[in-house]
Amino acid sequence: DCSVPVQSISIDRSNAIPVPRFDWDTKLLFVLFSGGRSMNVYELTETLSFITTVSSSCDVLSFSFFHKTTVDIKKAEIVCGLKLSKDGVQPFSFSVPRKRLEFFQDDLYPSTFSAGSHLSAHKFFTENYPNGVAPQMTSLKQDNMTPVSEAPAEELTDNQKKYIENKAKQAQPKAVGILGHSSAEEVRDHFRVVANYMPKSNRWDAKPVTSTKEDVADDEWD
Repeated sequence: DCSVPVQSISIDRSNAIPVPRFDWDTKLLFVLFSGGRSMNVYELTETLSFITTVSSSCDVLSFSFFHKTTVDIKKAEIVCGLKLSKDGVQPFSFSVPRKRLEFFQDDLYPSTFSAGSHLSAHKFFTENYPNGVAPQMTSLKQDNMTPVSEAPAEELTDNQKKYIENKAKQAQPKAVGILGHSSAEEVRDHFRVVANYMPKSNRWDAKPVTSTKEDVADDEWD
């Protein structure tokens, strides 16, 4: 039922015209605000979730993606294309930060729509395909690349090893002191409570002397 919105979100308060482009493979929605320099990126799952805002160095009027087969998989590019500005047409791309680029990032690149035509115009107008035809899919994986999901475990760096060791030490049970406390803060709290019940004086403290009239001679009061 298209008469009822699935979800409503506020994307911008300016009067710029939004120009959306959707990437089917990554399920990312790119929304450019025509004439501005910002582009919002959303992820479409069961709902639409905001991810980030990307800024351009110039005012952009519109943009378009190339076919997915043109991305550089060895740089973890997810989309690339052209953007139109007052200075002309310029290329752009978006990449995902990855470390092991020698492997095929199969989580980023599922099978995508092939670039060739799926049905000729003649076959289309014969009306022999009332339900359409299944799309032809292709893989972006090169023959000499191993999927990262099948790659051997990555060797840890020295900093990563130290981090894991510190986390393991923090997870170990803490030593309990003679009073049953496991931290300095618990010890301080214990003695704060004890101090409230301690006497305020001891037998070596000087006792105050109160003078009365009987302690001195009568003529000393004059």
